[in-house]
Amino acid sequence: DNTVEQFCTNEMSVDETGLRRLQAVPNPATDHLFLTDVPPGATVSVTDLLGRPVCAPIHMDGQDRIPTADWPRGWVVVRATSDSGTLTARVLLH
Repeated sequence: DNTVEQFCTNEMSVDETGLRRLQAVPNPATDHLFLTDVPPGATVSVTDLLGRPVCAPIHMDGQDRIPTADWPRGWVVVRATSDSGTLTARVLLH
C-alpha cells in the first residue's frame, strides 16, 4: 500500500534540510570541543538525545573552546543560538 509506505518513509523521518550545521571538532571528542563560525554573543546549549540538558547554557564571548570532560559520554546535540538563527551539531563524546 503506497499510503503506508509514504507514511513510514516521509512522516516518521526528521527533515534536516532546513538545519544549518555547526562545526564542532574533534568529533568524537574527549575533553573539549572547538566550535567554529559561532556568532559573537550566541548561546550554546547542549542536550543528550532525549533532550535533557548536559550542562548550563554557555554564552559565547569570543572563545571557541568548550570543556567537555565533565559531560556524560555518548551522543549530544550542540546548538548555538543567536539573533541570526540556530546552528546545530551532533557530537559523540567518548
